[in-house]
Formats: sequence, structure tokens, C-alpha cells
Amino acid sequence: YALSDLKTPRREMFHFLGSLKELGLTTFLIAETPFGSNRLAQWGEDFLADGILHLRQVEVGETEVQLRLRCVKMRWMNHDKNALALHHDGEKFFVSHVISKKK
Repeated sequence: YALSDLKTPRREMFHFLGSLKELGLTTFLIAETPFGSNRLAQWGEDFLADGILHLRQVEVGETEVQLRLRCVKMRWMNHDKNALALHHDGEKFFVSHVISKKK
């Protein structure tokens, strides 16, 4: 499903998400953003979605990269909006509070 091929991508996304909601499905849509962009979505998915989980890479030091997960939006929920470090131990994913290295 490529929105870039549509004449009115925002309208198409609105109808697509509406159809999924009518089915009562829990749906995860994945959207990419250009590197360095501050925008969360290109076609208004951020406005239409009930929740947004933002995953990004953060450089830690000169050689390490850490994945950070942040719940930007979750309708009808009071939630922590701070970024958490996302880890994988070979079997499962887990999050922890970000501990910054002192400079």
C-alpha cells in the first residue's frame, strides 16, 4: 500500500483507517521519516492515529547507537512521554530509563 502513488493520500489514509476501526481491529501501521526530519508522518497519519510510538536511533558516544522508544500519543491514556531505551537480550525486547553518560 503505497500512499505516494495516490492523488489524495491523506483522504485515502482517513478512509483506510476508518475501515480498520469499523472492523474492530487493533492495527499497527509503520511509517518512515526521512533522516533528520522532525515530522512524525508525511500524510497525516499522526493526526488520524489513536496512538504513536516513535522509534529512533540515538548516537551515544563516538561508536555506540541506542534505540529509543517514546510514546508520543495515546488517546484516552495518561502516559509517560519521555523516551525509553529499547533493548533486546537475544530472546525478548525490554525498555529501561535512559541513563546519559556524563561528558
